[in-house]
Amino acid sequence: MNLFVLIYAIMLQALPSNYTIQYSFSSGTVAPPYKYKYTIDINSKGEGLITYTPDAVLKTSWTEKFVTSKSDIRTIYKYLKSSGSFNKKWTENENNPLGGSTENVKIVAKNQSITIPSFPKEKDDADKIMKMIKKLIPENLINSYTVKKDALVKAYLEGNK
Repeated sequence: MNLFVLIYAIMLQALPSNYTIQYSFSSGTVAPPYKYKYTIDINSKGEGLITYTPDAVLKTSWTEKFVTSKSDIRTIYKYLKSSGSFNKKWTENENNPLGGSTENVKIVAKNQSITIPSFPKEKDDADKIMKMIKKLIPENLINSYTVKKDALVKAYLEGNK
């Protein structure tokens, strides 16, 4: 009987093989060349990929792999299941602000998926999920790309005087 309990406990810890988290950020409506965006993809093994794209006039994009905590992605999955997030209908708020940055997330697990829009009506729950997901993103990656982007913007502006 104890072996069955142990196997069941291990199964509860396992993440679905197709479990993925995709987080997207866009700086919003700012003048070229200041706009930028990035996407983070994380799979069930904790393997992540960031794609950081400065404004189109800078004609470049950077990608880099990283590894994040499997424990943290498991915690997010458990929260999504226990909170009923996979069963919610995530809807966009009708009165979105004009301009400003946007972020959204898509999570897939088994035959379920959720997409949390940039300005959801379910703000409190969405904020909690976004906070957990942002914790997965290595801060040094975003900071290093911001420094690279700023150097490109500076060179672009000096070259277009």
